[in-house]
Amino acid sequence: APRGSEPWQKAVFGAGLCAHHRSPATRRLNDRAAQRYRELIDVAPSSAYAPRTMMNLGRIAELQDFYEDKVDLAEARRWYSRVKEQYAELPIAGEAALRIAATHIQTCRADEVRTGVDGLQAWLATHPDDPKAAMMWRYMGDACFLFLRQYARAVDCYVRADEIGLVDPGRKGILYWRIAAIAEQHLDDRTRAITYYRKIVTDAPTSGKAYEAQLALRRLGETPPPIEILGAMKRTLESGEGAGDE
Repeated sequence: APRGSEPWQKAVFGAGLCAHHRSPATRRLNDRAAQRYRELIDVAPSSAYAPRTMMNLGRIAELQDFYEDKVDLAEARRWYSRVKEQYAELPIAGEAALRIAATHIQTCRADEVRTGVDGLQAWLATHPDDPKAAMMWRYMGDACFLFLRQYARAVDCYVRADEIGLVDPGRKGILYWRIAAIAEQHLDDRTRAITYYRKIVTDAPTSGKAYEAQLALRRLGETPPPIEILGAMKRTLESGEGAGDE
């Protein structure tokens, strides 16, 4: 195909993908993929494949794909930032914002984690309906809880994720347990703790935490609702969320 034409773009992008995702990963394959990706961007910078090509170059830099593969978070962040800035009106910009945050948060250093969380929160302030909003709020909650010990902020993030709709509804029992436990143990928020212990029993009875949630409710002076496995499974199947939490 003529260099730069639509068929050529498809072929080059496809060749890059084939090398990138071939198993097992090797330095030679990653170098070949990066070469194809860069060629596409250099020759056809306005290609419809350019945003994903840039994201893929970022992933090559961010991830350790094989033994002694060097991670370069700064390089990954550079590619993700290009996508976020150049394609701000496309859904992939939100994915880029999430990846930028991840390059900070995965360092596990408090200052870097704060940078990542603050960046995501700023993005969501202007893009509240981003397709990945629930995932972003959940990720921020994990970062605030695990690395920053910002318990109130973590709970707020988790609640926002739940309100939007979890990406993996089958694991909502784990999230509800974390919200309830943080509220009870760290925030002295009895009302919220009771609310989410109840939600575990009624909405996620197969999560493995329903009986413990009942015990927690009794400890807080509440009468727990009964665990109804069959009814919950029927509701889950009818909603299309899957077979349950297991």
